[in-house]
Amino acid sequence: MSSHKEFTNSFNKGLEVERVLFDVLIEKEDVLVKPMFQLGMLPNSPKYFSKTSQYSIPDFEVKRGGRTYHVDSKQKKKWVDWNGIIQTGYDYHHYQEYKELAYQGGNRFYIFFVHTTNKTTTHRTFQKGVYVVDITRTPPDRVDDVNDDILAFWFVDHLRKYKYSDEIIKRLQCMEDLK
Repeated sequence: MSSHKEFTNSFNKGLEVERVLFDVLIEKEDVLVKPMFQLGMLPNSPKYFSKTSQYSIPDFEVKRGGRTYHVDSKQKKKWVDWNGIIQTGYDYHHYQEYKELAYQGGNRFYIFFVHTTNKTTTHRTFQKGVYVVDITRTPPDRVDDVNDDILAFWFVDHLRKYKYSDEIIKRLQCMEDLK
């Protein structure tokens, strides 16, 4: 059994998105991947520190062609329809932390939004899939207070569909079917 297969077999149940993304990155991309998401779930999880702040660790550190990238994944059960604009988002505080990590390290930082359902409007259907944004190049389209949480949102047209999106969704569906 390969070392990456041994590693994925050791994950706790409930981390399906991260496990599937890890497998696809290893199998399909020409990259080295350091998974860090299980560490982030520990009570005293490792963090990055500066003089004045501490920063959450992302799900993955990825190396390709002499460059380092950070990747974080967010599983989303639905698209958000805000005044007729379809979008997705997550915690603004994490966005700020990740943006600072990218700036300090000189690295790109990608968020993989994993949408597991379709959203149909009168004009269009937004497919389930994996959508990516490089937060070092694309700031949020809006920031809003939702139920006392500050969230950062990106409009769907500002995201790109990941080239292995269908493969990831298919694997997640197979895992769901086995439950």
